[in-house]
Amino acid sequence: MKKLCLISITMFMALLSQAQQTIYVNQNATPGGNGNSWATALDSLHEALMQAQAGDEIWVAKGTYTPYLDAQYQVPADPREATFALKKDVSLYGSFAGNETLLSQRNWSVDSTILSGEIGLPKDSDNVYNVISAINLSNTLVSVDGLYITGTFSAFTGPNPMYDACGIRVENSDSVFLQNCTIYDNYTIYGAGISLANSIIGIHNSSFKNNYAREDGGAIDVDQNSKLYCSKVLWSGNSCRSFGGAIQNYWGTVNIMNSVFHNNSASLGGAMYNSGGTVSMHQVTEVASIAGGSFSGPNQGFRFIGAGNIKIYNSLFTGLVGRLNSTVEFRNSLLVGSRTGNNTWRTSWGTDKGGNIDAKPLFVDSLNGNFNLAKCSPGIDAGNSNFIPADSWDIDGDGDTLEPLPYDYEGNARMVNGIVDMGAYEAPLYNYTGYDTVQFCAGTSVYYKGYYIDEAGVDTLTFQAAAGCDSTVYLQANQLNVDTSVTVSADGATLTSNATGTTFLWFDCNGGGLIYADTLPVFTPDTNGVYKVVIIDENGCQDTSSCIAVTTISLEEQLSVPEVSVYPNPVNDILWIETPYSGESLEISLYSLEGRCLYREKHIGDPLNSVNLQFLESGTYLLNVKQGDRDYGFPISKN
Repeated sequence: MKKLCLISITMFMALLSQAQQTIYVNQNATPGGNGNSWATALDSLHEALMQAQAGDEIWVAKGTYTPYLDAQYQVPADPREATFALKKDVSLYGSFAGNETLLSQRNWSVDSTILSGEIGLPKDSDNVYNVISAINLSNTLVSVDGLYITGTFSAFTGPNPMYDACGIRVENSDSVFLQNCTIYDNYTIYGAGISLANSIIGIHNSSFKNNYAREDGGAIDVDQNSKLYCSKVLWSGNSCRSFGGAIQNYWGTVNIMNSVFHNNSASLGGAMYNSGGTVSMHQVTEVASIAGGSFSGPNQGFRFIGAGNIKIYNSLFTGLVGRLNSTVEFRNSLLVGSRTGNNTWRTSWGTDKGGNIDAKPLFVDSLNGNFNLAKCSPGIDAGNSNFIPADSWDIDGDGDTLEPLPYDYEGNARMVNGIVDMGAYEAPLYNYTGYDTVQFCAGTSVYYKGYYIDEAGVDTLTFQAAAGCDSTVYLQANQLNVDTSVTVSADGATLTSNATGTTFLWFDCNGGGLIYADTLPVFTPDTNGVYKVVIIDENGCQDTSSCIAVTTISLEEQLSVPEVSVYPNPVNDILWIETPYSGESLEISLYSLEGRCLYREKHIGDPLNSVNLQFLESGTYLLNVKQGDRDYGFPISKN
């Protein structure tokens, strides 16, 4: 068997930029096009593949495309053998809106090109075995870029031509490059996302989600004569019944940098199972791997067996590592569970080459998938800058593929503060001296991160994080005051609160009872007396005015005010309201003492009205009755 070699990624990019012809495909195009432009696009991806020659590019507009021809571009006897078969030196680009002139104009998160194996009935069992096939493409340059690949299905468990079914089948091919792609929801026996046999593939800025293999390699299966190179790749939610929830490597070569494993599961090796192969990882983050086999713990992320050679640098693993007869080296990595209770390195993991720590990683928000390192994470500035991998993909486009990788997984600067962090994410330069502002109502306090603040001014607060680094916060505390002034009208009969509030409760200063409640600040008493207002403003602050005397209402006016009766008070369930004004509708409102409206209802104007207060808890409440331009307020006690 011939020896395969990976062609320089930079050379590959340069050669691809010299495409001989661009062939355009749009499933909504008018049939009969020649594919020479978007206006005359082909409506079939198969037609474009058959027409393409070495050096051509195929641009595919948004939409869902399903295969109907086999790898020889013939109609198969079994529709499940249909596949989009790639050709030598022909590259496939997707996710165009249908009017672009440059690849850089695409937005694949909006204009998605989906290659789907969902043919026939809307069920899995009749789906195709392989959505994309790259077979016998040796000494070639092929790019698959900007595509969503899904819907592969195979339940075969014995010898069968389609036993290696998967989303992308790569066999006897080298220098296949996958970029800006999402491979998801594929169900097969081995390598549900990608199966590599005697092949080489490079994957960049892509993700594998929710793929399932009944046996090995939930997302990717690598055989002994294959090589897998990954940069900025996410494996999330992939699983299999046996070995390698995300990746199984059987005596092959796997090189991963700047990538993330999250929530992958298998019986052995929740993230990866390596049998005798060569593995290199730089700046890799693994979180929440699950393994349930008899030889592994429930959170074993990686299982390395056989005469393999594994090197792990500047990485972060939350799952355990199992090793059997493999040479495994760790440098400058955060490895949860790698030390015993007395801080002794677990030799069952491999060899501690220095700089490794066992501590909680302190993510920003791991429950919601944010694995950036939080302030005070022990992984910050704990890596070794000498082990940053080379920018072989030329991510920054400066033509220098020998420089250290310039960006982290999210595209931020790879080194902050002059030292690289552990894992795929580089933390920002946190400001350990902060400034904040709080406000509180006069006469109350506010709780701020363990401190009660009840005075206006600037407080200096010190916080100690779990990782042992202190933060200082200068806290500006502002006291909110309620305007309790009241204006008396020229005739002395109307009182108006000057506060900007939401609730105004007017009380009799002598009797102490509530007389009137409203959201408006104006109160006109019916009788002479001494009154005050309790104000609840828009900030929720509460205060009370001074008592104000009203003496300008004549005896005739006072005696002419009819009575409204409310009974029984205290009340158990039914409250009766009797008014002398029959025929006029009235509005009945009930408030808590804090001014919150609990009940409001309009009655048609009967002289006797009832309100069911069974829903209230025991306590004191404020009843307001409005009829015409008259308002009445009553304190109500509930038994």
